[in-house]
Amino acid sequence: MDMATLGQLATKAAINCGTVIGRKLLTRHQRNKIASEAAGILVAGNTERFIEHLKPQELRGFREFAESAQFDHLVRQAMISSLASTSDDTRSAIREQLRHGLRHHGEFTEADLLQATDVLHELVDAAVHAVRQTAAPGTLDNGRAVAMAARVAAAGALNSELLNRLKTLDEVNQFAKAVRSATKAGHAKLRMAAHDLNRQVDYAQLYITPVLRPAAASALWESSTSKTFALADGMNNAVRFVILGDPGAGKSTLAAKLAHDLAADKIGGLEGQVPILLVVRAHTQSLRTDHHTLLHYLEAACRRPGNVNPPPDALEYLLLNGRATVIIDGIDELGDSSYRQSFVQLVDGFAHRYPLARVIVTSRVVGYPDASLDSDLFPTVDIAPFNEIQVNQYANRWFRLDTTLDADQRRQLTEAFMRESEMARDLRVNPLVLSLLCGLYSTVHYIPRNKPEIYEKCAELLFETWDRSRGIEVTHRYGAHIRPAVQRLAWRLFTDPQGRQALPRAELIAFLAEYMKTKRFEDPDEAAQAAADFLDFCAGRAWVLTDVGSDALQPHYGFVHRTFLEFFAASQLVKHQPDPEVVWNQLKPHLLDSTWDVVGQLAVQILDRHCDDGADRVLRLVLAHVDEVPSASCSHLAFAARCMENIAPDNTTLREVVTRVVAQACAEPAANRRRMQLELFPEIDIPLSTLLAVTAPDNVTRIARAVADAAEHHARVMPLSSSAGLLYDTLRNPPIALSDGSGELIKGLIAGDLSQRAAPETARVWHRLIQLPTADDLAERGLSILYEVTYVGGVAILPVLTGILAGTVAPSVGQTAQNAGRWSETLEGYYSQIIASRRWLSGTTLAPSVWEATLHRFDEAALRQMSKHGRAAIILLLLPIIRVTRNRRDVDQLEQFMTAVEGGYHQAAIDIVNSWALPAEAHDFLVEWIRRPRLAGATPPCSVVR
Repeated sequence: MDMATLGQLATKAAINCGTVIGRKLLTRHQRNKIASEAAGILVAGNTERFIEHLKPQELRGFREFAESAQFDHLVRQAMISSLASTSDDTRSAIREQLRHGLRHHGEFTEADLLQATDVLHELVDAAVHAVRQTAAPGTLDNGRAVAMAARVAAAGALNSELLNRLKTLDEVNQFAKAVRSATKAGHAKLRMAAHDLNRQVDYAQLYITPVLRPAAASALWESSTSKTFALADGMNNAVRFVILGDPGAGKSTLAAKLAHDLAADKIGGLEGQVPILLVVRAHTQSLRTDHHTLLHYLEAACRRPGNVNPPPDALEYLLLNGRATVIIDGIDELGDSSYRQSFVQLVDGFAHRYPLARVIVTSRVVGYPDASLDSDLFPTVDIAPFNEIQVNQYANRWFRLDTTLDADQRRQLTEAFMRESEMARDLRVNPLVLSLLCGLYSTVHYIPRNKPEIYEKCAELLFETWDRSRGIEVTHRYGAHIRPAVQRLAWRLFTDPQGRQALPRAELIAFLAEYMKTKRFEDPDEAAQAAADFLDFCAGRAWVLTDVGSDALQPHYGFVHRTFLEFFAASQLVKHQPDPEVVWNQLKPHLLDSTWDVVGQLAVQILDRHCDDGADRVLRLVLAHVDEVPSASCSHLAFAARCMENIAPDNTTLREVVTRVVAQACAEPAANRRRMQLELFPEIDIPLSTLLAVTAPDNVTRIARAVADAAEHHARVMPLSSSAGLLYDTLRNPPIALSDGSGELIKGLIAGDLSQRAAPETARVWHRLIQLPTADDLAERGLSILYEVTYVGGVAILPVLTGILAGTVAPSVGQTAQNAGRWSETLEGYYSQIIASRRWLSGTTLAPSVWEATLHRFDEAALRQMSKHGRAAIILLLLPIIRVTRNRRDVDQLEQFMTAVEGGYHQAAIDIVNSWALPAEAHDFLVEWIRRPRLAGATPPCSVVR
């Protein structure tokens, strides 16, 4: 082992701190440069001679530890400690962990162990120093490190105690090996939905790698070169995150595949990881009623289904030393939001106790905001729907599994499926629905047009066609009662007073027996036997019921996939009394409960198939309730908007829904939509955002026209203080804004329609205010309008000043500020008002979230090209920004200026102001601002003149 190798090992760990506190990844050239510097520092000491002195077995142990996840973990601790400037106690804890780590990896003499610890500690310090010296400003987030430092120090102290207790790692390593082996074997195959009985195939035969995309702006994803990325890239970019997806998006399959790939060392950079997959639905009852730690449930997940019993402290060791990856699948499966809130608090607490442990969580999108994990600890990503290429790949692989067909027949079947499923294009982008469609088409060569019909046909195939096609004689004593019994069972589970997702076998049999007695069997014993037979029949089907766990006495059964539980529950709700008013009265109390959302949507669709104008009548009842209870308008109109994705109401009903949704958005005072920082989109806009995201072919054009008409009407009759003109302009002239990327189809149609109409006066005024306000606007509304983010229609319109900066002194990377001269005239017009408001500028604190990405560079040449008053205007406008964007750019004139100001080097700062040649009022104000009393302590860069 040479010094270059040692430098690379430690530096890799230090650089990889980006997954915890970093901003962006370094280039390979930068990595190599840092590694060389670290190795160079070490060569100056006695390290090389010590390495040569070690015996072969000692050297092997030394290298194994230096290459281990534990050492990587310790370098991250040191990096965070260095950035946060924590106490010597943390260094002592790191040294203790290094010593015990070496002791566990090799047989060293006491003297050699101490010297080896010294060498590794020196190596850690060298790597951290080299990274900090070489990394560009803004690469490492000191604030994030400070926030984590206390938790990391506490975890280090806990680990020191643990390592001291452990005499050997033999049991831990055997446990880790057993868990990896069990996980690799247990998740080696993909279970196919709606296919032959429990059929499983190799991932390579069917699995399509999903695409992830950030659910919200986050510094952790800044390094991504595109808007989407694969899971492996995400794991190398963040130590924890939540994967959100719609029902059937493939979250559980993704979690199982991730566990398998980690166990099989298929993810680069994460070799040797021990995946612990916790499926929440397998522990729902205990999570609701017991008060165990998350560690308890992780150990239970090792025992079942892995059949591996964790030795004392083994899992704790793996978590504290960077060797375990925790995967928590389906936190939404706990049902009631109070249970979910309790569980996310448990997970947040776990992340605090093990601050550097990898934790990946999955959840449905709907309902996650009601019980979400701490966003600072767990940023979110979405699973993107399949694109056409992925759909085609999946269909090809699916039909290739049919060995009864030759290659040409399989190709023809695939082509026919893709052609005939075109009408269900909006449905087949969902992996689960696509799987069901393939299964249906391979059997009946027919493509249903909506989800209820898809599930309906699957149920028919499940209970009848598949058994007959395999030559199984169906002799159920409950015959025609199969489907009704499944529906009743689903409703029983869905509405369980305790919120359970699975029931004990005895309780299920008693429930089914009571049903059988009323329908067919008079003898209680015969009814009970029929119920037991029925339960066994259903539990054998791949996607209806399954054994999801057990207590000390009996197994517990639940639906394999919650989507099917919801479908059968919705079917029972409608079947009980297929009347729009009755169905609505059942749904109305639960519209604020996200766990009812899918059932409600399916119930409306099912009702529409069985009752004339069923969906229209429900929608009219929704609108009537909004009139009666205005406080319910947001949740109820959002429900109506979601219905538009799955039903095609008549023109009158559709227009009435659209008109109410647009009216609600327009009635919101425009002042409530303007904020000085990035926030969640206003709840008032959820119905409109939902409506604009509809992709149903029967509704898209009609919704677009109705939105355009309603927006124009309100913009012409409502005052400027409302949101009507702002919404109209945003729809007509889509601005540069942050958005979730949805609704592009309808928004494009609306923009095209409105562009053919004369814009109302209110829309023209708002267009000016959010694009380029006049000096009179600044005088009337204040300088804050230049800094405000505007939220409307599901987008966040960036502040006016971001455009001004991009055109002058902060151009995008690879561009120059060619418009600085043109902007000078505008800024000159602003100058008088800026001087009049200079006290506001000096006292205003902005949120860094908006401005870090804007002021990522400062073009001094462009500043010099501007006129004197234009230059003064831009410098003064930058005052609130440069205070919150420190250490985000290369060392430039602004960075030098703020370093000098905050460090108390007044003359150095004044010299920079003098170089700007500003008008007297601006110059004098800046000098006064510089000399205000401040807390000193910052060290200026050497380029600052003292």
